Amino acid sequence: MKIVSQFTLVMVIALVTVACATPHRMRAHHADDMRFSAEKRVKQVMEVVEQAIQDPEKVKRIKARLLDIAEEVRHSYKTTRAYHRGLYELNTNYEATPEDFTRILDELNANRMRTGARILRMRFDIKEMLTAQEWAVLNEGFKALRSRYQHRGRGADGKADGY
Repeated sequence: MKIVSQFTLVMVIALVTVACATPHRMRAHHADDMRFSAEKRVKQVMEVVEQAIQDPEKVKRIKARLLDIAEEVRHSYKTTRAYHRGLYELNTNYEATPEDFTRILDELNANRMRTGARILRMRFDIKEMLTAQEWAVLNEGFKALRSRYQHRGRGADGKADGY
């Protein structure tokens, strides 16, 4: 179960950090930096896959699935921004009712759940392609990659990596 959590966390950190963790007040001129950073992280994840998996056919299939995950994250980010814009616009409307806000928030949350479910399905597709040994090696590579981007310190449970 810990490996499942680690892999999911790596995917979230490596592919989502830039998209979902950016401040909502981000200016348009930072979009290129954000895109570059996301592409850099995807490239690093692909390098970990190449190092961890020996079978070129598996590497090709796993990379394709990881690119699908990255695309899903990009799409989710754009969709989330659209919902947030809707909330900002609604906030300026004096006639807006609480139900109007709730409708947008419900749609936003439903979209997040659909995105999360699709990403989890793809993650399990990747897991099915690998042996237990390959899975362990891949997760060790992801753990090393994740440690580059983690804040130093201890988590609530006292563990050094916070997990």
